[in-house]
Amino acid sequence: MNTKIVDGRVEQPGGVAAFFSDRGTTQFRVGEVVYLTDVEVRDRAIVLDLVSRDIRPIIERRETSQMRYKGQVELHFAPAFLERAGLDEITDAIGEFLDVSGD
Repeated sequence: MNTKIVDGRVEQPGGVAAFFSDRGTTQFRVGEVVYLTDVEVRDRAIVLDLVSRDIRPIIERRETSQMRYKGQVELHFAPAFLERAGLDEITDAIGEFLDVSGD
C-alpha cells in the first residue's frame, strides 16, 4: 500500500483505489518494526520502500502461509526543500512519521 505524506498530513488510498487493492493488504501498526529496503529521492519527495520484520499468517484457498508485508511511504516537501536541506533536516522530517533510531 502506498501512503503519501503531504504538508504533514497522511493520505492513504481511498475510494476506487482502495476497493481494487489486494485482499491481503494491511496497514502497518504503530510501533511495528519495519526494514527500509529502498530510498528514491525525487524533486519534491522522498520515497521509502518498507517491509515488515514480523511474519504474519495469511489464509488463501483454505491454506495458511506466512508472509511479510511491504509498503511505500512518499514524503512530499515544499519546492526546493530537498535542494537546500541537510541530512539532519531530512532525517528530522522523516522522524516525524517514522522512528529512524535503528533500535
